[in-house]
Amino acid sequence: MQSFLNKKGNHGFTTNFFSNQYIYSPKTFLHFIKPKYKIFVTFSYLCLSIYFKTIYFYISISILLLILVFSNIPKKYLYNLLLILIIIYFYIFLYKIKESTYIKSSTSNILLYTFHLLRLPHHILPIFLTRMILIYLIYMVVLNLLKLTTLVEDIIMFFLIIWQNNLHNFLYRCLLIIAFASQALEKIIQRIHYTYISVRIKDINKLYLSKLYYYAVITLLKDIHKDIYITSSILYIREINENNFRIKDF
Repeated sequence: MQSFLNKKGNHGFTTNFFSNQYIYSPKTFLHFIKPKYKIFVTFSYLCLSIYFKTIYFYISISILLLILVFSNIPKKYLYNLLLILIIIYFYIFLYKIKESTYIKSSTSNILLYTFHLLRLPHHILPIFLTRMILIYLIYMVVLNLLKLTTLVEDIIMFFLIIWQNNLHNFLYRCLLIIAFASQALEKIIQRIHYTYISVRIKDINKLYLSKLYYYAVITLLKDIHKDIYITSSILYIREINENNFRIKDF
């Protein structure tokens, strides 16, 4: 079946797109840290990193490299994250060397009593744009590392606990809906993936393939409707709403 999928379609893309990124096995040391501490440290770092100097980027990248190397993350995730960090590290290193070279060359041959054309330091990309790219890449690595070791529901619950007494009722209601929908959304994504796989493994002509896709979509929509009805019924029977629902800890 694997060989057929490789011939018929890009199975790897659909697996990465539709599957949950959380790693259930093998467990890393990051899995055993309480979610609230991981989320707090991660988002605090993301907020403060925009003010970092170059030396702090070096330190943070070195720490991330150590975490990735000594954690038991599967190679299919580890390779991409390590590659991004190494690219960032060497880019900053070359950028600093080039910047120091520009400064030396621009200050070594200046004669004050004659007119000369001064070659001032210049860069292909502006400094602010370079920092934006570096910060974006670091954000991507940090957030992916968090998603690999922390459930999405835990991240939502963390912000619900913080904001449940400070948000407007409408906004809190929206977060509450997201919290309840997270598990349902994961099941829907898994069903889409399984539906896609079940259709692809059937070696039939295009006419019947279109009909099969049609019935698969209809079945998927019926299952989604059933899940929504069950969830809504449970909330209605237990009278759960934004006024009486409070989260103590997780």
